[in-house]
Amino acid sequence: MIVNAVSYARFSSNNQREASIEIQQEHIYKYCKDNGINIIKDYVDRALSATSDNRPQFQQMIKDAESGLFSYVVVYNSSRFCRNIQDHLKYRAILEANNVKIISVNENFDESTPEGDLMSNFMMSINQYYSKDLGRKTFLGCMETARNGMNVGGKVLYGYDVVDQKFIINEAEAEVVRLIFKMISDGYTSIEVCEELNNRGITKRDGKPFQAKFTNMLRNRKYIGEFIWNQYKRNKITGKVMVKAPSDVVRIPNAIPAIVDDETFFKVQQLLDGRERRKKRVGKTDYLLQSFIICGDCGYGISVDCNRNGNGKGTHKRVDYRCYSKARRRADCNVKPYRLEYTDAYVMNIVNGVLLNERYVKKIYKLIVEIIGKEYERVKKQIVDNQVAQIKTNEEVKNLINALAEAKPIVYQEIINEIERLKNEQNSLENEMKMLKVELKEHPIFSEETVLRRILELKKEVKTSKTEELRNILRILIKKIIISNEEFIIKVNLNAYLPKTYTKSIELMIVEDPINIKDKKHHLDQKLNWSSLEIRV
Repeated sequence: MIVNAVSYARFSSNNQREASIEIQQEHIYKYCKDNGINIIKDYVDRALSATSDNRPQFQQMIKDAESGLFSYVVVYNSSRFCRNIQDHLKYRAILEANNVKIISVNENFDESTPEGDLMSNFMMSINQYYSKDLGRKTFLGCMETARNGMNVGGKVLYGYDVVDQKFIINEAEAEVVRLIFKMISDGYTSIEVCEELNNRGITKRDGKPFQAKFTNMLRNRKYIGEFIWNQYKRNKITGKVMVKAPSDVVRIPNAIPAIVDDETFFKVQQLLDGRERRKKRVGKTDYLLQSFIICGDCGYGISVDCNRNGNGKGTHKRVDYRCYSKARRRADCNVKPYRLEYTDAYVMNIVNGVLLNERYVKKIYKLIVEIIGKEYERVKKQIVDNQVAQIKTNEEVKNLINALAEAKPIVYQEIINEIERLKNEQNSLENEMKMLKVELKEHPIFSEETVLRRILELKKEVKTSKTEELRNILRILIKKIIISNEEFIIKVNLNAYLPKTYTKSIELMIVEDPINIKDKKHHLDQKLNWSSLEIRV
């Protein structure tokens, strides 16, 4: 009996002394050939570490294990699968839940026995130790290089080149850096600096035009000759970047050639500090839709514009959603601003009065069925056609086997060849059926009760949530809001009402006349209901 399997190969980097992808696959295929195992697919991750599970092909392989198309994952050795014990145990359990086992060609432990399981866990510990020890040695080497004020690696800062690991000034780029610092110190905004650079035809190192994002450059102390390394770390759980303790940071003044003089640099720091303080004063309010809206005219994001009343106390007269390009003079955009309080109120009216209103369960359900019904019926028809083809093929095989008993020797081989062809066709039909069932499984089996239950769940969360939590709930229901002078469009995510197993994106658009949002009297008197809305699929 032929058993199906997939191969997984991984290579960390071009500098490490480990078996290449080709060598790993050569050993895997030889092992499978000797043991009657059929490889149906190869998964390969290049230049990715096994200490992390953030590997595209690895994750795809784990997901594909649910299909039931293969029984084994074959690797060169266990370190290619995972070098982290927790990850190894986690993903081995997922595979085993789908009746898939891991085979390590060079460490063929029988994990069904206590001894094999012990040896497998021992080898996982060795792999994890090797990985951590290698990381420690690599870090110490980098630390020694950094203490000598030499380049440790990574992207070289604009304005510098690296020769023999030493920083030298790139004069052409350095002139651009000095121009940026000079203009900022003279009071120009980042937008104006960007426009000046682009007008002069000055581009970044990759040939792309400069954008008005100079803060990281302007804050970098390398430009005054101070070498800094190991200043930040990323939390593995939250993903947030944090500043390390001063004792862990390598900081060497005057270690590299300076591009900007101290007086200009520190004047720019004071200006940046003042801008950040003003930005914090404006940004105290937590705006509900700040990450949802884009401009339907130029495609830029929407910013929040706070107009002060001029009494000197810093209070706000009104707050608008305004096109970023218009507010920053980056594009010729004529979209007028939307008052924030009216826009937020309208969107919440739509959410509470329509999208999470139990009265409209039937309409929402019917709309979803209409959108996905055709695709669902297509898959069901293919399954029926496949079943018919399987029955027909099975009958043909039976007839040929019966014909062998009465056939003359001269046609034996022809009948056997035809049987073999039909057997291969049977296998293909079976694999196709499995894939169709997976596809059918992704289509939701749901009812009006499913939609109602989801509406009630979300409605309860909306009532008990603060602004940030409410924004997260809105992200489930709303994909995007597009504003223009002609239309106000809410793209609704219909997947919010469906089981999570359905992965294909479906949506509808609620279209409103902007005057119904901007006009205060009309806005306050408006009674939203399904029939009053313009809906586009």
